[in-house]
Amino acid sequence: MLAVIAGAWSLLAFSTAKKQTKVPKDIRKEFAYIPQGALKQQNEERLIQAFYMQKTEVSNGEYLAFINDLIATGQTEILSVALPDTSAWRRDYAFNEPFVIHYFRHPAYRNYPVVNVSYEGAKAYCDWRTKKALANKTKDGYTAMYRLPSKEEWKYAAMNTNQNSVYTWGGSEIFNAKGCALCNHMQSVTVIDATSDNAEVTALVDSYAPNNWGIYNQNGNVAEMINEKGIAMGGSWRSTKEEVCNSCESEYTQAMPTVGFRTVVTYLKAQ
Repeated sequence: MLAVIAGAWSLLAFSTAKKQTKVPKDIRKEFAYIPQGALKQQNEERLIQAFYMQKTEVSNGEYLAFINDLIATGQTEILSVALPDTSAWRRDYAFNEPFVIHYFRHPAYRNYPVVNVSYEGAKAYCDWRTKKALANKTKDGYTAMYRLPSKEEWKYAAMNTNQNSVYTWGGSEIFNAKGCALCNHMQSVTVIDATSDNAEVTALVDSYAPNNWGIYNQNGNVAEMINEKGIAMGGSWRSTKEEVCNSCESEYTQAMPTVGFRTVVTYLKAQ
């Protein structure tokens, strides 16, 4: 049985490689083109329409630009929802006061993934980017719509050219032949600070090698929100190797230091 993933974004304009050239260069630089295809799940195939996925998780610098714009334009109601809860670093984690103070705003962490953001904050960020895009329509009258990915889109992008792969790089091992970790994850559940890499908590958003579609860190680093509230995919820096696979899901009920997000883009005819 073939089911179609459809919704408000089903009117995709640029579904072929030829039409990609009409997409603005900044989108092509920041986002990876994911072609239309089928996601195989148990006894069902689901048709995934083409879309663009952000190559990296949303960074502190990108999210801070959003926050600063809300402040500058006096959007206090949205600001109250969108501000990261930096105090969450104190929850269940020892000796993290420096992260409470510095992680979100210090320039040293500009290119690290934003965390401690609520689902509503992530959605507000997507709406903000969509609103900005309305001023930059293509010649054909299409505009970018930013949103969180569906679970199926997220899995399809992670599995890329090999739907049997455990991890996004196409294999079932989390270390390479030299013993180096291929993603940011926790080595041991019994020793919380025993990491398998050099990242103290999160790593830079473009750390490790990208998958075949040019996407970084879908396994580990931060678990990524999808459009289904309370569900994050791919595991985090605090997850074991069994918890950072392509199909791994985790639940969240509040802003957390282990949860971030990345956006996807589709093109719709501007009204």
